[in-house]
Amino acid sequence: MLLLLTESMPRYDVIPCPSAEEGLVKLKDGKVDLIISDVMLTGMDGFAFTRMVKGNRHTMAIPIILISAKGTTRDKSEGFKAGCDAYLEKPFEMDYLIAVAEGIMDKGRRTKEYYDTSASAYSYVQGKLTSGEDIRLMEEIDSYIKDHILEKISVQDIADSTNMSTRSLYRRFSDMQLPTPNEYIARFKLEWAARLLRTTSLTIKEVMYESGFANKAHFHREFLKYYGVTPSVYRSMNNKADSSLE
Repeated sequence: MLLLLTESMPRYDVIPCPSAEEGLVKLKDGKVDLIISDVMLTGMDGFAFTRMVKGNRHTMAIPIILISAKGTTRDKSEGFKAGCDAYLEKPFEMDYLIAVAEGIMDKGRRTKEYYDTSASAYSYVQGKLTSGEDIRLMEEIDSYIKDHILEKISVQDIADSTNMSTRSLYRRFSDMQLPTPNEYIARFKLEWAARLLRTTSLTIKEVMYESGFANKAHFHREFLKYYGVTPSVYRSMNNKADSSLE
């Protein structure tokens, strides 16, 4: 399969790797535009490999195509949950695989070109075109929450920091189809906690305080509700992903 892929894609600089472990090593050597991986591999399987690549901040943007003889809905769901961008069931036509690969890479190029134009002054937020002014507002709000994360932040605090009334603030959030300001603050703190779990060696209790939570039970309950795992499990999952590539 490695030989077939290499010979079938002469337009590209294909780097064949006989195992996921070798693939992880190659990822450290230089820029990679696309990964094609079998699910059934010697050692680490393709699902675990995909989770590792997508769980590392340096490689998470690299698109991954998984190919496999395992074609049940459950198998495909596991692939997409792991983070793959496409899942091809064997047997498949090589022309089809190449078309999928080129489509994914072309999408990446067009995305980059988009951000190089004035059109990038607008972004989509849950399907709604959002202006640069709204983006700057959210950046200002994010900065305020970050600077005051150890404090009890109210909607009035956010409104005052942006020179807006609370009514106007709620309307702007609604117009952008965002959660309510209170929900947004809570999510920001949870995402900040997740970041600390991924990037620091602080204890769970220290992460809790550094994220603005004062009650252990409340922190664990809200984190589990938002991420689907406890803080300790989240750290274990993400530390394994990052340490393999850094």
